[in-house]
Amino acid sequence: MAERDGAAPTALLVVDKLSRWAIVGLMATMISVVSIQVALRYALSASMDFAEELSRLCFVWAVFLAIPHGVPQAGHVGIDLLVAKLPDPLRRTLARAIALASAVLMGVVGWFSAVAAADSWDQLMPTLDLSSGWFYVAVCVGAAHSALHLMALALRAPATIARGGRS
Repeated sequence: MAERDGAAPTALLVVDKLSRWAIVGLMATMISVVSIQVALRYALSASMDFAEELSRLCFVWAVFLAIPHGVPQAGHVGIDLLVAKLPDPLRRTLARAIALASAVLMGVVGWFSAVAAADSWDQLMPTLDLSSGWFYVAVCVGAAHSALHLMALALRAPATIARGGRS
């Protein structure tokens, strides 16, 4: 994926590419595990004990890795009824302030999810020999990745930020 308006540093584009491939792998794993589980249950009246937990873990990670990819394209829900009526200079300033405030919020979410992960690290999932803290680590990673995108958005060229990040 090409760099958009010079807004995202090359390192962030590499992180984006890696997370996209991780999402593909997680979704493929989830679909495979659930499909095999259904086939085993209906064809052989058997099941894999770990299927539900593994598919849930893959789903949670895929969701939190995907969230940051909506930030550069302004793909998340937002209400801009009043903001759209503001003059361009004020709209750009407000967009930058909101991006910075959102980046700070993602930092807070990331911090508290890291604390929650540490607090729950000793608890193991019933069927997988993994810590239940991995669910919180997904939130932390997604929040950090989102914060990077929001910082890049706040530093974007004024013409781009006025369109909500769209080129």
